[in-house]
Amino acid sequence: MKSNKSASRLLCSIIICNHIAELDDINSENLNEKLEHYAQNLFTTEIDDRFIDLEYSKNFAKNLLLEVTSSFEKLNELISANSNKENSHTIIPKLLQAIIICGLAELSKKESPTKVVISEYINLAKLYFKKKEVSYVNAVLDKFSKITEN
Repeated sequence: MKSNKSASRLLCSIIICNHIAELDDINSENLNEKLEHYAQNLFTTEIDDRFIDLEYSKNFAKNLLLEVTSSFEKLNELISANSNKENSHTIIPKLLQAIIICGLAELSKKESPTKVVISEYINLAKLYFKKKEVSYVNAVLDKFSKITEN
């Protein structure tokens, strides 16, 4: 069976989003160090390469982590700025925040089509959250994509 880049991207996104969400302090100054260590050890376990492209996965994960760490504060500010007034009093769960941060990081790179990135992160959110949170991911990523198009 031929390896699947879409499956590779999804696996990396799931792993990275979960790891970011597990950090004690998602706003910590040593985020870069923590994620760099994580990136080095991301694929130390044996993974069946019939279903994912390991080399592509490593590169994708490394690039996504670099983008997240280099612009973490900016991405968090974008989440705050794009939160509507109805949700301003709501605390965003760490995993939801991590999904949005990774989605924003990917959209910032502009290496993949906007609709593909948004769709992937909506599908990722669906694995963990209900419709309201999934809609929130869609709204923030969609709004950001429209702002960056101009």
